[in-house]
Amino acid sequence: MVYRRNEGFRYAFGDEIKVKGTVKSEIGALHGQPWEGTILDISPQGMKVQTDLHLTSAERQQVQLELNFCLNKDTIKGYSEIRWARNLGNQHQYGLYLHNQPAVEGLIVEELKARRRKEVLKGE
Repeated sequence: MVYRRNEGFRYAFGDEIKVKGTVKSEIGALHGQPWEGTILDISPQGMKVQTDLHLTSAERQQVQLELNFCLNKDTIKGYSEIRWARNLGNQHQYGLYLHNQPAVEGLIVEELKARRRKEVLKGE
């Protein structure tokens, strides 16, 4: 699968930003399963996360991940689909796509702006 990002920016964090949520799926054993991880980088339409949630290739195509995370002060809630996966021992990295959620995209941009202003004022 060839996937080319068409976004203006992708923001990587110096500290850990936690994300958590539940798995939404037609597969009964997976539906409602809680998961949590760390956001490695983020853009308005997606993010790269690292988690101990293990999903097979077939399962990844049939699930959506509910997301809850805080970049600055507001909690952002959304849904994502998994675009790619990489295994790192007992951890897994997933590329998540936040499809057609303009309110979430706008909130991500505003929270990143506010976070960056704080970082600049602190001298980071």
